[in-house]
Amino acid sequence: RTDCPSDPFVRFFDETFRFAEGETELPFEERMEEAKVVHRLNFIEALCRLYDMRLEELRVNYQSVCSLTPDILKEFEISRESLIESLRMKLTTAKKEYWKRLFDGMEEVRNRLT
Repeated sequence: RTDCPSDPFVRFFDETFRFAEGETELPFEERMEEAKVVHRLNFIEALCRLYDMRLEELRVNYQSVCSLTPDILKEFEISRESLIESLRMKLTTAKKEYWKRLFDGMEEVRNRLT
């Protein structure tokens, strides 16, 4: 029933609440190029900027979840402990991803030095 666009309640929900589904951001490589061009950054500066943006995005999202009332959190089965573990996992994954990208990009740095 929730996927029926003719259902008035579904239509109300879609018009009233913004619900993001799927990938909403550019692929990493495109974001990296954009950061380098728009902000005139080198590889490492662009990587740091994207990492900082990712951390800020996580902070804002988790702060938004924490601003929900306790009854809504309970309804969605969201606990303080689950948020802590989820954020810990997200931060660990982000660190690993950006360290990997740094080492993958060392060739670009090496080429600039020679």
